[in-house]
Amino acid sequence: MFSGTYFHIEERYRSRLEQLGITSFEKAMTLPIGDVLEKELSRESRRIKQSGQVAYLKRQFIVSKRLCLESNMLLHKAYTPAVNEAIYIKQLKSHDFQVMDVMAVGERRKNGFPVEGFILVDEVPGYQLDRYLTDTEDEKMTHDLLTAYGTLIARLHQQGFFAPLRVKDVIIRDVKRCELVMIDREIRNPYPRMRTKSRAQRSLRDGFRRTRREFRKFNDDMEAIIMSAYQRQ
Repeated sequence: MFSGTYFHIEERYRSRLEQLGITSFEKAMTLPIGDVLEKELSRESRRIKQSGQVAYLKRQFIVSKRLCLESNMLLHKAYTPAVNEAIYIKQLKSHDFQVMDVMAVGERRKNGFPVEGFILVDEVPGYQLDRYLTDTEDEKMTHDLLTAYGTLIARLHQQGFFAPLRVKDVIIRDVKRCELVMIDREIRNPYPRMRTKSRAQRSLRDGFRRTRREFRKFNDDMEAIIMSAYQRQ
């Protein structure tokens, strides 16, 4: 598509979207709906609560042409971050990973380049992993959850997915079963890549660095549990 708009709704969410008034690309980009979580010149995110259900809307108002050209150099069609995230989620699901559901996604293109877009995702019920680990004093549960987290990272790397997975990017859907679901999967290149040692090491290093910055309770012992589980896979 050289110019124009793309607007896709997952059918099982159509009635919810109609109730919200999100029935076109233009409305998805402009409706003053929900509570603003983050707002910048180029993008914003909103939390939308409706009849006990919650969804998250990301809007991108400006798309870097430099990033588009980088995608083209990798022989991939350039998309908005929103569409890239939707593609990545679809790729993860096709490899049997548990990840948040996309309710709707869209973008506008002009002269061959994506210029703006949005993604709306359904909330994953459960506990955010970093918050749960901050609050709990149960050492066995902490060990089991970190083991599940390390195992998940190993499985991702085995399938060619190297986007760093921070602790805050994971929801515990079932605590006793250590069932983890990934959220916030924004990425530049949404396709699996060849597994290499350097990619795996970089992914782990970046993920741990960002986790240490954002999750104050995280320490060397926790990292050791994660790495032990990672290496056993």
